[in-house]
Amino acid sequence: MAGINNKRNRRHNKNSLGTAGIYAVLTAWALTTIYPLFWILMNSFKDKKVIRSDSFSLPFGELFTLDNYRTAFDRVNILGAYRNSLVISLSVAAAVILLSGLASYALVRYDFKMKGLLNSMVVAGMMFPEKNGPEEDGTPGKESGMTWLCCAGNWWRSFSLIPTS
Repeated sequence: MAGINNKRNRRHNKNSLGTAGIYAVLTAWALTTIYPLFWILMNSFKDKKVIRSDSFSLPFGELFTLDNYRTAFDRVNILGAYRNSLVISLSVAAAVILLSGLASYALVRYDFKMKGLLNSMVVAGMMFPEKNGPEEDGTPGKESGMTWLCCAGNWWRSFSLIPTS
């Protein structure tokens, strides 16, 4: 009985060291990922001159300013951009769910001549990277154009969620 408990303790210690190592790596990765975002946020509340001279200081007291946000809202229609993003995202989500749901139902439930080819196209769509948007040719500002472009690029993702038996 003592031999079994000794093996369990060794296994527990091994897992504890491995788990601690994994947590150490993940913590380091999280800090190196989150800190730049925090730094950008802190610098957004400072004047340009202060950012250039002392970018690592915290924006308290005289260093704190909202001028960068005023400038952004004055120069760019940010609320309009968020509205466009919301319209495009909701349209793409609805279209992809509807169209891929109908297509995946047909692929799973019915037998037809092109079924093997269509299944291969779905798998190929999962294997090759996609390009989410066109180059700078004027289309990114068009809601309907971007909606259909995103639908065409993302339709295969929901196929992988549907059972095939």
